[in-house]
Amino acid sequence: MLDGHGAAVALRRGHGVVAARWCGQVLSGILRCGGDLRAVRHPLEFVCVPLHRARGGAGVCLHVWEGEEDVVNPVVHSHSWDLHSHVLAGTVLNERIAVSPRPEHGQWQVYQVKVGDEADEIAPAGGLVGHVTTALDTIRRGEQYHLPAGAYHRNGHRGAAATVVLGVPRPGVRDTVLGPPGQPPRSERREVLSRQAALRALEPMLAAIERAGDAPA
Repeated sequence: MLDGHGAAVALRRGHGVVAARWCGQVLSGILRCGGDLRAVRHPLEFVCVPLHRARGGAGVCLHVWEGEEDVVNPVVHSHSWDLHSHVLAGTVLNERIAVSPRPEHGQWQVYQVKVGDEADEIAPAGGLVGHVTTALDTIRRGEQYHLPAGAYHRNGHRGAAATVVLGVPRPGVRDTVLGPPGQPPRSERREVLSRQAALRALEPMLAAIERAGDAPA
């Protein structure tokens, strides 16, 4: 039987359906058999369920976006890890952003994000930059996309959606976010969801997530 390590390898190799099948089995066990459920509401407004943590910091998570509307989160950010994401249900959006010091593209400051289990610490970490959108990718159910560490983007969704995500840390690359200049250091809490609140977010997606693993690998 596939385990979390196998799912991570599958995502890294572009075999997202294999990881989707594993994710559906894990989630079904959690929701239907009373397994342990840990979920947080991320500052970027999706529900994150950690599913597997590998040696070296790589991890596999389930991300769920709720609601029926089309949304692109306004926060421009970059990750310290390579992202490999397979869409389990719905449609997600990935707006690719080019960042440069050119003022005609707007004035924003770079802030470093130190990620914690329950809060992110955000502090100024660079000078003023501008940014411009270079592409808007639409990724539908059954499709996979990759975002390298350090690449700036915005994420969004069209209605309710879910993805299984592998993050592979890259040494020397920081988590960053763009914001208005001159903001002082601050903390942004990650809301730890009760089991009941997590179930409300996940249960409507369970059937679609289980079906995501039905396609040939």
